[in-house]
Amino acid sequence: MRRDFFSVCSKVDVYRYSFVAIFWPRKSADKQGVITAQWYRRSEQPIRVAAWYSTNGIATMFSAILAYGLGHSTGLAPWRALFLTAGLMTVLTAPVIWMIHDSSIDTARFYTPKEKEQATERLRANQTGTGSSDFKWHQVLELFYDSKTYLWLAMSLLLNVGAAVTNIFGPTLIGNFGFDDYTTCLLNIPFGFLQFVWILISSWAVHHIRLKSAILAVFIIPVVVGLALLYSEAVGAFRQGPSLAGYYLLSFLFGGNPLIVSWIAANTGGQTKKT
Repeated sequence: MRRDFFSVCSKVDVYRYSFVAIFWPRKSADKQGVITAQWYRRSEQPIRVAAWYSTNGIATMFSAILAYGLGHSTGLAPWRALFLTAGLMTVLTAPVIWMIHDSSIDTARFYTPKEKEQATERLRANQTGTGSSDFKWHQVLELFYDSKTYLWLAMSLLLNVGAAVTNIFGPTLIGNFGFDDYTTCLLNIPFGFLQFVWILISSWAVHHIRLKSAILAVFIIPVVVGLALLYSEAVGAFRQGPSLAGYYLLSFLFGGNPLIVSWIAANTGGQTKKT
């Protein structure tokens, strides 16, 4: 029976990651955290949510290279070419994902009826359900008198305010360090790589240490150091190297997102309440 359970888990891993990890649109990684909770046990969720989130770093590297190449184009304005290229990729891949991506165990086409029963049984200990398409208003009301809701909200908001700064103003910050536009594009590649690495390391650490709050706190320390470096260079004698190092230290922020998402998904019952 244990081997059967392992077979069920292995089958879903191979099926989902072999295709979706390559083509899944960047901004849907957080939605995959909710979907992952419908397939895996609590102890199995952090590293798999990290796999989805780590594609943010890959997308950052890819988009930097793409922006560098399109910046040399002589036809359309570079920003228009970039938007059209990214939009076309999403438009072409989204229907394919919709057709082949099964969202729950009950609708999984790659499971036999017996494997569906086994997959459902192995998730019983989660006590969070296996997914439902019904919108339940009583779960919406539960959000307002569940104290965990406000803790999740505060953690997510405080972390992602900083992440939004790097996503939106990152190239502007690097440009202000004295680099030209093309070099600025290329210098975002290491930042994307660091995102990828820290996301996987943080989730690996949680999987082995089983202390999400401690790991999250540790990953915030380099961010504070990075902000201090950026501030000190802004008010004092500007130095390009320390400023760039401070900016790269902000990449530790992204190691916290998959921890929070998996934390929420593993401790929230009801599909409506999770989403």
